[in-house]
Amino acid sequence: MQEILKQEHLNQLINTMIQKFLVTDNAEIINSPLAKLSMQELKIIVYLGTFGSDTMSSVAKNLGIPHSTLTNIADRLEKQVYIGRKQSTQDRRSYMLFLTQSGKDLFSLEEKKYFPLSQAMLNALTESEQDILIVLLSKIVQS
Repeated sequence: MQEILKQEHLNQLINTMIQKFLVTDNAEIINSPLAKLSMQELKIIVYLGTFGSDTMSSVAKNLGIPHSTLTNIADRLEKQVYIGRKQSTQDRRSYMLFLTQSGKDLFSLEEKKYFPLSQAMLNALTESEQDILIVLLSKIVQS
């Protein structure tokens, strides 16, 4: 029972943080191509923006997307000129995905949404608490 209460409390805290700090009314973001992307498309943009170019197989594996689904999404993003594909130099059967300049611009805009949240979180903490938060969030992300 205690575990359920902790989970409910954590859910409430996360929802409150998102509603309080996440920029959702910024006209620049609302009227941008971000608003037209599906969650899967956005995940790929964010992945490539965060980790750089990668093979389609690796992107599919790391995002938990079936390879066939990734191919369809990559086709759409390539048609919109947000990503590009090039043959891998190590394995000619494999293709690398990368962000185009338009994709990098889109990723930068996506990142802007989270600056107020991360800034508010860090501003509420002491320097040592900030270090602990980063360690704990890193642990959660890697689990």
